[in-house]
Amino acid sequence: MNKRKIYVKLTLDLVLLVLLALMYQKRAISMQFHEWGGIALCGLFLLHKALNWKWIRAVTVGIFGWKAKLNARWIVDVLLLASMTAVLVTGLLISKTLPTAIAGARGLQMWHYFFAAAALVLSGIHLGLHGAHLKNRARLHSHSFPIG
Repeated sequence: MNKRKIYVKLTLDLVLLVLLALMYQKRAISMQFHEWGGIALCGLFLLHKALNWKWIRAVTVGIFGWKAKLNARWIVDVLLLASMTAVLVTGLLISKTLPTAIAGARGLQMWHYFFAAAALVLSGIHLGLHGAHLKNRARLHSHSFPIG
C-alpha cells in the first residue's frame, strides 16, 4: 500500500469518526444536518469498505482458514455493516425533514437508537482491531509518515 492510499484511508477514517460523533447529538447543528449527515456517513462508510475491498474479499474467501483475529475483524465488519444499514433504513423511515418517512414509523425510533448504539460500539471494536494493523503497515512505509 502506498503512502497516498494510507493518507486517504486515514483521512477518511478521521472524517468518519468526526461525523459519527456529530450524529449522536441530533440537534448539535440541526435535525436536517443530522439526517443528511447520516446519509453521508453511510455513503462514506461504503467508500471505506470499497477502499478495503481486497482485504474483505480475501478474508471472506478464506474465512475458515484464517486466524481467529482475522475472523473477529470480519465478523465485526459484517455486524457493523448490518447495524449501519439498519440505522440508515430506520432513519429514513422516521425522518423529520426528508420525504422518506412513512406514517406510523415512530415505533422504529427505538430501533434506530439501538442500531446507532450498536454501530458506535462496533466502530470502537473495529478501530481497536484494525488500528494496530494500520499503524504497523504505515511504519513499514516511511520515516516521514508520523504515526504516534
